Amino acid sequence: MKNFFIAILLTSTSISLTFAKPSTTSSVATDNSAQLPLKKIIVVESNNVYTSGKYKKLGLPKSLFEPQLLQLKDFVSRRISFANAPETEFLYKMMEWVSMRWEHHGNIAPPAGYSTFQILQYAEKNKVQFRCQDYAQTLNDILLSYGFVSRVIGLQTSDVAYSTIGGGHVAVEVWSNTQSKWIYLDPQWAVYATLNTTPLNFAELAKLHQRDSLQYANFHVMPKVLQRSTQDSATYMKEYYSFVTNYFGSMQVAINRNGLPQTLTLQMENKQQYLTFQGLPANNVVFTSHHSDVYFDINRCTVLLSYMNNPAWNEVFDDVQTPDDYRKRLPKVAAKPEFAISCDNSMPWFSYYMVRLNNNAWVKLGDSSYTTCSLQAGINTIDAYCVNKANREGTHTIMRIFYGTDAEYQQFQTIGKLERRKENSSK
Repeated sequence: MKNFFIAILLTSTSISLTFAKPSTTSSVATDNSAQLPLKKIIVVESNNVYTSGKYKKLGLPKSLFEPQLLQLKDFVSRRISFANAPETEFLYKMMEWVSMRWEHHGNIAPPAGYSTFQILQYAEKNKVQFRCQDYAQTLNDILLSYGFVSRVIGLQTSDVAYSTIGGGHVAVEVWSNTQSKWIYLDPQWAVYATLNTTPLNFAELAKLHQRDSLQYANFHVMPKVLQRSTQDSATYMKEYYSFVTNYFGSMQVAINRNGLPQTLTLQMENKQQYLTFQGLPANNVVFTSHHSDVYFDINRCTVLLSYMNNPAWNEVFDDVQTPDDYRKRLPKVAAKPEFAISCDNSMPWFSYYMVRLNNNAWVKLGDSSYTTCSLQAGINTIDAYCVNKANREGTHTIMRIFYGTDAEYQQFQTIGKLERRKENSSK
């Protein structure tokens, strides 16, 4: 970090350009005649947490501008009318679009070596039938080309090691930035699942099944696929329910760790490890019972707050002999809410951050850059998110921070309780 930097100074009412220099000293009052009230910096509410780099093992494309991805996106974009739809609507409609490209046949594969782009071209010119894994790979690659973090998931029966045909099924999970979670999409059936309107991932469906509560989940089929099936919705969903409940044995995700391709297998109802799939070789299979190994946050932003002024040791502790001495000294040397704000992220294809304090204008930050802010007395809100190179916004990180005395904070809490009571009584 250079000695001096140009930073954007955020205040509660304006943004101004200023020169700032982080300091290791603070201005400490020398007048000891009166005891100052201690002003505290209190985190009232925050979802600002550590962001892991687990997404790096998913083997995602290094760039969204790889020729194959650009070619695929261009092909699809010319054939759809919902490119600007809200996120979940876009995901569901893209699943439906893929499902309508061909009909299912469990034993017919596309021509060897065909890319997703070539498969779509081939299906457009010929009446074809392909497997569940071809639906899944096609949807996965299309979502990647649009800047979504997506993965193909393999679903297995509990007896998959030596089961007959049908021991596995293949679907997709995609990270939803608006829901801040993985959600399950089955492009063969054009089905997704919700619980109280919240989209579910496959592990959540498995947990509901283990608790005999799967009936509380709602399965939804996309209308064009339902129309093609000639079935009514109730019959179609009953058939899907009967189908999918076979596959809660385990779930697999392809990963690449330390340059080694592996099939990470989340054990669900099947607690026994296995080395075969329907009696055939299953390569590089590794097992875990920890959901966090498979389900981790992506596209999150961590806000880092570094104090602009840090008091020197002697300013704090000179003539301090007892805890009471320290309590008397603290109001003069206590931390002041003047921060240099920088960010970290768990976003593939990261481009930049957006940060703001309270209702000020957003400030754009690049990687390794920062801005400064000073909190006002009372409640403050820091809001930040990251954006990838496809202009997909990640989940917002929000910190609500109070600055003031204990008495002022108690008053703030009392007002908050009264407001909540008023809200509850009006419902």
